Amino acid sequence: MLAALFPCAAANGAQAKSAPLGRGEGPEAPHGTFGLRLLEAPVSRRDDPRAYRSIVDHLNPGTTIERRVEVNNMSPDPQRIELYAAAASIEKRTFTFATGRTHNELTEWTSLDRPMLTLPPRAPACARLAPAWRG
Repeated sequence: MLAALFPCAAANGAQAKSAPLGRGEGPEAPHGTFGLRLLEAPVSRRDDPRAYRSIVDHLNPGTTIERRVEVNNMSPDPQRIELYAAAASIEKRTFTFATGRTHNELTEWTSLDRPMLTLPPRAPACARLAPAWRG
């Protein structure tokens, strides 16, 4: 079974947008900018930078995995950020997100230990992405 998940985030506020960690830092960072990355990758993919942006693992039925997610508020303002798993697919060899918070089988099996984060300016926080169902 191929599992493809990506931890998604939405910041409260009309100007919020996501940015990879390491970009948008400094005094010129737009208000509402945040970074999101996985802190762990499978041993076989530790040298692949894509393994820190999305979870794409081949799992046997009944296998569970957990990953830590780092969210970094890069803006000069405090932010409340909601974390959630979103449906995605591979279309024409491109990883594509479904619209909004579209659910699929994998999102129903996924949970976060901290689905809402309140971050001070320029501060990071971590959450754990884990299966909600363990069979």
